[in-house]
Amino acid sequence: MQLMTFTFSFLYNLSLALWTGGMALFTFIVTPAIFRSFERDQAGEIVGILFPGYFTYLLALSALALLVRRRAASRG
Repeated sequence: MQLMTFTFSFLYNLSLALWTGGMALFTFIVTPAIFRSFERDQAGEIVGILFPGYFTYLLALSALALLVRRRAASRG
């Protein structure tokens, strides 16, 4: 039982860490680097191409965190 609790806790914390880190990376590193490296219009197009994958990544991690948290809560 303790192994299950540890596993759920680990997955929950990992998904939150990747979610938060992904947001910080994209917001503070990737996007500014793209806008420094390319013209404004071209950088906007590049970021626009990256957005669907970025939001899918965030959605998947959010869903994983929610599912793991609910599953852990149902186990008591």
